[in-house]
Amino acid sequence: MPSVVLDGTVNVTCTAEDPSTVALESQASAGLRVLVSGFRGTPLPPVLHDPRLQLDPGLADRGDWRVSCREGEFRFSARGVEHHEALPGFFDPMLAGYALRSRDRAVVRVLLRLLRLPGGAWLMRAWHASRR
Repeated sequence: MPSVVLDGTVNVTCTAEDPSTVALESQASAGLRVLVSGFRGTPLPPVLHDPRLQLDPGLADRGDWRVSCREGEFRFSARGVEHHEALPGFFDPMLAGYALRSRDRAVVRVLLRLLRLPGGAWLMRAWHASRR
């Protein structure tokens, strides 16, 4: 991954599981996220505008990276950088045949509420068996 350009405003957060993991999430396109694990360097500002993330050409073998944006240029080293992009338009047509109809969704909601009552699990199994 030589470089990643994120258009627009990007939020910078540390993940709760690992404080050395930094997440860059685009506000312009939902589902676009860059995870930097093992982040070591000066802290990034909470918001970046039009950032460009690229390997530092002179120190690429050590895992050194550079973020260039309107706020300035930030250098850091990282164990790994992952680029994630959600593509719901890719999967939606494939999964459309498996979607429940609105009537079935309403029945499932009622059955899930009845699960805590005696006989609720039996009703759920009976409904599921009748759908086949």
